[in-house]
Amino acid sequence: MRERFRSFAGRVARAALGVFHDRGYLAVRQYLSYMKTFRRPAHILKPQRFSEFALVRRVKGPSKRLLTTKSKLETKAYARSLPLKATLTVPTAWSGHDLSELKSVPNLPANWVLKPDRGGSSRGVILGRGPVTDDVIAEAGEYEQGDSWWGEQPAVEWLVEPNISESNAYPIDYKFFVFHGIVAFVEAVIRDGRGNKWFTILDNKWNELPVIAWDSGIRREPVPNLERPPRLAEMLADAATLGAGFDFIRVDLYNQQGMIYLGELEANPDAQAMHQSDPDDFDLWLGYRWQSPANILSYQAWQQRRKK
Repeated sequence: MRERFRSFAGRVARAALGVFHDRGYLAVRQYLSYMKTFRRPAHILKPQRFSEFALVRRVKGPSKRLLTTKSKLETKAYARSLPLKATLTVPTAWSGHDLSELKSVPNLPANWVLKPDRGGSSRGVILGRGPVTDDVIAEAGEYEQGDSWWGEQPAVEWLVEPNISESNAYPIDYKFFVFHGIVAFVEAVIRDGRGNKWFTILDNKWNELPVIAWDSGIRREPVPNLERPPRLAEMLADAATLGAGFDFIRVDLYNQQGMIYLGELEANPDAQAMHQSDPDDFDLWLGYRWQSPANILSYQAWQQRRKK
């Protein structure tokens, strides 16, 4: 039995090293992390699941096309080059590496958001009003940028934007999962600013799907009867435009008082590879959508076809 396990482990390692010969150590490490999270091997040579495609992208590194999304500032520039119907980019009031500059920047927004230029989570994001104080600068200075999937690790660049939320809180984050320029589903994320999150999974017609998302190993409950945002059709159209030309990308939008704003384009699979869902076949359906632009069945239609 021990010899058979060693043989299996050897085949796994050789497959990973063969596919990702220039990033072999990372491949094995990520593969083992996948097995620990999902308690199953990953099919890295012929991925079938969303989590497997994300794992392959994680190890291969970003393509030239994906590099257009590596920072919030670059994403804004990319979005402004597209014929979007309604989505606006939030103006940048200041950007730079030296946070002490903020104490002397004129005309900062009355309500502002300070955030790292890179990174797809709420880590490092600070909401504030009025002048930027030493306490804010000290809090931001404690932020540590994680390992860069982009193959480089520059000094943290910061940016300040006006807070688009009506209540100076975190607005609902509408995450559109776009495969080959087609929106597959929407994940609405609500945060309370104290680390609590609620994830609601919906189709393109705003029908809640019977899916529970797991984030960072935590089950994220949905919000029942979540109100449909105004101008949803325009949000869907712009998400598709922003996602065109990518096999997969996540388009994050905000909708405040009927105004649609771009949050970010998330290509880094660090945010996706360990994203679990219940039921498990949701991961398979997303893999089906990633495989080919011809695969456009909805989750429900795909489930019905599998039962036949």
